[in-house]
Amino acid sequence: MATADPIVEDNYELELSRVRNKIITTFREFSECLKEREQVLLKELDDVLARYHLYKLEIEKMKVKKTALQRTRSFIEEDLNLSPIQNVHQDILTRLNTELGTIEIPKQPQMMYFVCNNNILLDEVKKLGELVERELTSKVDYKSKINPVVSVCDYGTELYNLNGPRAVIVDNATGNIFVADTHNNCVKVFDDSGKIMYKFGDVEGEGKMSWPQGISIYGNNILVSQASSFILNYQLDGKFISRIGKPGKRKLEFNNPRGLTFDHNGDLYICDSYNNRVQILSKKFVFKDLFGRNSL
Repeated sequence: MATADPIVEDNYELELSRVRNKIITTFREFSECLKEREQVLLKELDDVLARYHLYKLEIEKMKVKKTALQRTRSFIEEDLNLSPIQNVHQDILTRLNTELGTIEIPKQPQMMYFVCNNNILLDEVKKLGELVERELTSKVDYKSKINPVVSVCDYGTELYNLNGPRAVIVDNATGNIFVADTHNNCVKVFDDSGKIMYKFGDVEGEGKMSWPQGISIYGNNILVSQASSFILNYQLDGKFISRIGKPGKRKLEFNNPRGLTFDHNGDLYICDSYNNRVQILSKKFVFKDLFGRNSL
């Protein structure tokens, strides 16, 4: 019987070992690639879910507005078939307060004031009597309790319009009013008489806003939380300074942050809404603590 050549046998074992090691190395590299891809997919899934929740909320709001519009139209057509308008009974005025907005009854019984933000309803109301409109750009004496002045206008995208505002704050130093004009993706600034001054945050670049949710003033700066899961830092004149945080679940990471405020020590408290927690940052925006769901 012929014996195996030891040199051939050794070469075979070496080749087999080399192939085995290569397979193991390739498998490990493939596993690492899979893990990295998994993390990317999970992040994309989180982003999709966050946008889904935002869209779902907006759809629900639209359904509520549609129901209110249908109910108001029915109320006007069926219950307000009255002329002249001064004969409207007190219980009708009470119902109007609920259906159309705030109504003030001045000394002259033939007059009625109300707020209406829908052109269809406005046309219906005009049929009931003479209607004097006040434009949004006019001066609004919101401080007066005796002779209230009310604006009748529609929402929109012009400088003097608001579209889905979600937060407002007054600068105690100047009296200027800062409004998070959410659906117009900017902050608008009014003086203490209600006259529009300027806006910021809707210009392309790092400081461009995406659904501003909450605002807070500190010194000569203002912070604006974004539905896109970070905080933007501006000067009060609208000049962009910096971006704080990023999307995620760890410290200094946010998921649709909303309300934010400073305490007497200068620490910043941020409602990290979809992470179900509140994060606390120092004056220099360094993470300090959190409470709520601990997901660090």
